[in-house]
Amino acid sequence: MKRMDWDDFTAFVGMLPRPAVAFDESLRVIAANVSALAMLGCEAADLMGRPCATLGSAGARLAFGGHAESSETRCDDALDRLTLAGADGTSLTLAGPTRRAHVGDDAVVLMLLEAASPTDLEHGRTEAKLREFAICLWQVGVFEHDHVNDSVFVCPRMGEIYGLAPGQRLTLQTLADRVHPGDQERIRRQVTAAHDPDGDGQFDVRQRIVRGDGRVRWVRCRAQTTFGEIDGRRAPVLTRGTVMDVTESEVLAEELRHSEHRVQQAIRASRVGLYEIRFDPSHGGQTHWSWTMRELLGFPADAEPDYGWFSSRIHPDDAAILEAAVAHADDPAGDGLTEAEYRWRHPDGSLRWLMARGITYFGEVDGRRVPVNAVGAILDITEQKSADADRRQRTAILDITPDIVWIAASDGRLVYLNRAGRALLGMGLAEDLSARSAASFYPPAVAERTLAEGFAAAVREGVWSAEVEFQRHDGAIVPVSQVIIAHREHEGTVERFSTIARDRTRERDLEEQFRQAHKMEAIGRLAGGIAHDFNNLISAITGFTEMASLQLDAGHPAVKDLEQVQLAADRAASLTRQLLAFGRKQILQPRVMDLNATLRDMLPMLRRLLDDSIEISMLLPSSAVSIKADPNQIQQILLNLVVNARDAMPSGGVVTIETQSVTLDSAHTARKLDLKPGRYAMIAVSDTGSGMDDATRARIFEPFFTTKGAGKGTGLGLSTVFGIVQQSGGSIWVYSELGQGTTFRISFPSTDEPSSFSTESSASVGTCSGGVVLLVDDNEQLRDMVDRVLTRAGYTVLNAETPAEALRLARDYPGAIDLLLTDVLMPMMSGREVATQLLELRPSTAVLYMSGYTENSIVHHGVLDPGVNFIAKPLTPSRLLDALRGVLARRGAATSSERLPAGSPPETR
Repeated sequence: MKRMDWDDFTAFVGMLPRPAVAFDESLRVIAANVSALAMLGCEAADLMGRPCATLGSAGARLAFGGHAESSETRCDDALDRLTLAGADGTSLTLAGPTRRAHVGDDAVVLMLLEAASPTDLEHGRTEAKLREFAICLWQVGVFEHDHVNDSVFVCPRMGEIYGLAPGQRLTLQTLADRVHPGDQERIRRQVTAAHDPDGDGQFDVRQRIVRGDGRVRWVRCRAQTTFGEIDGRRAPVLTRGTVMDVTESEVLAEELRHSEHRVQQAIRASRVGLYEIRFDPSHGGQTHWSWTMRELLGFPADAEPDYGWFSSRIHPDDAAILEAAVAHADDPAGDGLTEAEYRWRHPDGSLRWLMARGITYFGEVDGRRVPVNAVGAILDITEQKSADADRRQRTAILDITPDIVWIAASDGRLVYLNRAGRALLGMGLAEDLSARSAASFYPPAVAERTLAEGFAAAVREGVWSAEVEFQRHDGAIVPVSQVIIAHREHEGTVERFSTIARDRTRERDLEEQFRQAHKMEAIGRLAGGIAHDFNNLISAITGFTEMASLQLDAGHPAVKDLEQVQLAADRAASLTRQLLAFGRKQILQPRVMDLNATLRDMLPMLRRLLDDSIEISMLLPSSAVSIKADPNQIQQILLNLVVNARDAMPSGGVVTIETQSVTLDSAHTARKLDLKPGRYAMIAVSDTGSGMDDATRARIFEPFFTTKGAGKGTGLGLSTVFGIVQQSGGSIWVYSELGQGTTFRISFPSTDEPSSFSTESSASVGTCSGGVVLLVDDNEQLRDMVDRVLTRAGYTVLNAETPAEALRLARDYPGAIDLLLTDVLMPMMSGREVATQLLELRPSTAVLYMSGYTENSIVHHGVLDPGVNFIAKPLTPSRLLDALRGVLARRGAATSSERLPAGSPPETR
């Protein structure tokens, strides 16, 4: 009890529903309520101030703590019972718990009395102590409400629970005011129900209260109201109850509710379906499916679980997997665990991947271990399976890509390396990566610098790229183009690095080939232009020289001089042919030919080119090796290569020529700019000569480059070979080492067409002469020479310097024009355009083109168009006349398609 003043204490004692007597510290009566006066048979005036020992009838004894009263007895001793002797001789024992308090500055003892037999007294005392212990331990507040007197008794704990200030009186109104506004209406209804005479009087609620200090607490109030007859009606008489502060338990309960809610939300978010199966052999068992499982399966929310329906939708190929997993889980000798992944046909028609995990619990029935309960979860892993498939596909792609791909931890340790990377490091596919780091890829001299710069830049900027060098396990240096990417966690810390590195060896080779091809193309164009002009000059020199020789007697002194002029002209013509071959500007007349037959026919001529110290060997298969090419060009290739081999073996040696048919796949052609996969005819020319170093080998196909001494070579031999091979659709490759000789390997596309090559004799040339020839050429000297040659041979020549003049002559000339002899390349209009327009005027006119450089006017990719008559410059009078007679002899009833391909568009320059 708390400290209070005398008035409040006296009023408090008077309101107590049980008999109560209060004593001062000398154990003199200071207060008593009506019930106590009636029990003791005293009036209030007689009782006040009397010592405890004088209470009741004569012989009354008061015991304190189990011993008799003495002069030293004080109020702080344990007062637990009062024994009185009644007038009728009976003994009345009054007992009850005591309360100690302070009234003002004085200590008092309050005793609540009840009558009991000695045995009951002892039990009551024990019960009271236990009750007091429980109240103290659980901090329970006790209250009693006397409805008749409208009074309330509360224990001190009630004041503590409600947060009353010291000395503040707790009333019914105080209790009502402390109810939280949010709970007031609910509590009012429940209190009214508890006081209803027709009810059971029970009251049990959890509510919030607002303490005096403003703190909100949860309390549980339990009470029982008893009813009696008042004015002939049943009415509440007394309500006794307890109040306990349950804030902590309520907070825990609320947290539990939140936890359960979060779990439910997590289950909903994770889409995990839960199931439980209770095995009961006598009743067939029970199955429970959570609402998430029903939603996952597309099963009705209000239907009983149906395992038969579920199992019928399992993919047939996976049914055995699930059955085996369930059998394992239900096996009494097993661990009860189950896990399975299987396909399941959803009612919406889709095929889902499900993963089931569960555990079976066992018990004993009739001494046997049997499954009792199984719980588990089912998860839709369709997206995961799809992602896994995508990941496997990406991994497979990364494994087959020729690029090097690795992933490293933040410290540079490798955690993934694809097949190309393992091949570079010489690692097996199953070899452990843990001992390898990103530094393993670089040569020691550059590893530290590259890793420091690359990784630092990737961390700083997210990505870094550069041209670097890797080192193969065999020590070879590989140029690569590398990208390093830094991957960060959510917090921004770099978690790992990844890289893609591409081997640039092939690219550099192709770039070099492209630069070489571009350079050769540029030089070829220059050479072609020079050859065009040179051929005109050489034609004039050759023509006039031959005509002059014909006018002199055989013994004339100038004949030998003219022969030297002719010889020089022939050499100049040969040089221009080499320039055209190098520049791939020759006119090709391809035929299907057997390489083996051509080489056998050439063997005698090749032997004449070699010294007796050089042996020539041919390794030719018995079956034909056929290509479609210009036979003269193939012969020129072999002649140049054999001569080159001879010059590389001044002390003698062996030249080996071999052929074979091969099929090249993409792996073999990948490193060649000009080769595509397919069937090829191979020609190899090898020697046992001095060989070449890398620097020389890199330049051997350049024009005018030679390792021979001054005056011993023009440097056009191998460049001529290169040009012919390229123009013929082939490819040439050379391998050489100093002191180990050289091998040239040439490939041409194979063909299955039958051979059409045969040597044509000059006897087949026609013998016709005479007729009208329209001559068109912009070179005056050449035109004058041709005019004189044809006029002397009996032809009528219409001489035109320009295409426009030629067309004017064709329109104005009254007679027939038998043949148009035109240069191919002329200003303003090509020879082909002249022929096209002329044939519109005179369809029966034959056409003979002449040129040393056509620039694709009458050829396509260097190959002469079918049906086109052509004579190559430089011209000689005899070759010109033979060509003219041959064309006119074949003219006859020739159609325009024999002179010019129908529908071929003219080309302009």
